[in-house]
Formats: sequence, C-alpha cells, structure tokens
Amino acid sequence: MKELTNFTVKFEKKKNKRRFIILLSTVTVLGLMSFGVVYAKGSATNQKKNEVFGNMENYVPGINMELDKVNMEQEEKVEKEYSKALERALELLSIPEGYTLKDVQSQKQNKADVWVFRYEKASGQNNGLNGEHYSFVVDKNNNKILGFMWMDKKFSTGELPSKEETKTIAKALLDKVEPGMFAKLKNLWIDKHDEVIAVKDEKYNESVNLTISGTKYKCYLAEQDNYAWVIVGPGGNVITFEQGIIWNNGRVTEKWLHDSWLKNK
Repeated sequence: MKELTNFTVKFEKKKNKRRFIILLSTVTVLGLMSFGVVYAKGSATNQKKNEVFGNMENYVPGINMELDKVNMEQEEKVEKEYSKALERALELLSIPEGYTLKDVQSQKQNKADVWVFRYEKASGQNNGLNGEHYSFVVDKNNNKILGFMWMDKKFSTGELPSKEETKTIAKALLDKVEPGMFAKLKNLWIDKHDEVIAVKDEKYNESVNLTISGTKYKCYLAEQDNYAWVIVGPGGNVITFEQGIIWNNGRVTEKWLHDSWLKNK
C-alpha cells in the first residue's frame, strides 16, 4: 500500500510536471505568435511613419521656399510703397556719410499715415535706440517732410551758432524743404537745446552718455495752430527740424524721431 502510495505521488508529480511543460510550451508558442503579430504591425507602422515623415521632409523645403517667396513679395511690395517717399526726401535731405538705411516703419502722426525712416552707421558703431542716427518722417499722402533728426557724437563738442546765424540757417532750410513757410512763422524764442545719446567709450569699453547741443529756433504757425522749429548744431549743421507739432499743455504729436520717447513707448 505504501509502495502504491509512493507510486501515485511520483505519478502525480510526473503528471503535473508534464502539465507544466505543456502549459509553458503553449504560453511560449502563443507569446511568439503574439510577438510576431506585434512585430509585423510595428514594422508596418514604422514603415508608414517613415513614409509619412519622409514625405514631410520632402514637403518642408517646398513650404520654406513658398514662405520665402511670400516674404520676399511682401518686402518688395512695402519697398515699392515707400520708395517714392524716400526718393522725394533724398532730393531735399543729405544723408551723412557713413550712414545706411536700417529701418522703415509705417506709423501714424497726428492721425495721418507716415513713413519713418531711420539711418544708422554702417559700421554698426553706436547703433540702436539712444545711439547715433539720422531719421526722418514723411507724410504718405503728399511726401512732405514732417521732420528729421541727426544725432551724432561729433556734435557733443564745438561752438554753437549765434541767434542770428541760427535764424539765417533756419530760413535757408525752410526755404528748401517748405517754401513760403518761413514768412508765415512767428518766432517765439531762440535758445540752447540739449539732447542725450549713448555711445561706446572705446577706452573703457562701456556705454556713456553724451549731450548733443544746438541752438533752437522755435516758431508758431497761426494758420494751422501748431509749432515748428529748427535746431542748429556746431559747424552750422541742422540737427533737428520738425513741423506740424500740436501742443496742448505739453506735446501731443508723436515723437518718432526721439529715442527717449520710443524707448518708453
């Protein structure tokens, strides 16, 4: 009986072992089959992804080319729009040597559409807001020069013109850019005027402030109830001209030529 019992136990062990082996084999086979299916699906998916991304890579250069084309067309359109105003301005103004056109903006001044042109030194020296620049504003409707400003570090030194010299230079400028205007103006005062720019100190390699001074000839135009002025710097150079300035307990007209205003805008 004991032997039979031992045999039964051994048999059951063998039987269970066989069941385990069969079960393990079945699981292994099913696992391999599942892996095969997943792998096949994965391969197909990866192939599809490769096709999609491959196609995208083919499309991207084309998209970039189209965007470049659109940007170029827009730039050409804008350039065509402001070219007449710029051409007219350059007939009356002289761009200082060493300056190149850096920025053109479409803005509003006294609710009128204007172009704002900004020239800076081609060398890159003292570029940007508060730096050296030659800028002017032109009315889009009639290409009238509403003002210009020349901020250059060379005007931080030198003798300023007398009041009489300033008046003479102001008249010469106005007769050129706005014929007949000088006779209509009422001169309010003639006095010193200062502006500040930031330039690089080559010795210490840091930015320093310089005061640009000139003699200001400020006037009132009664028929339009606004103001105009001319500022003459060292050497008889006109460093600022503005007209059509509305004043009501302070300046109302936008100050597109003034970096201190632009910086805080």
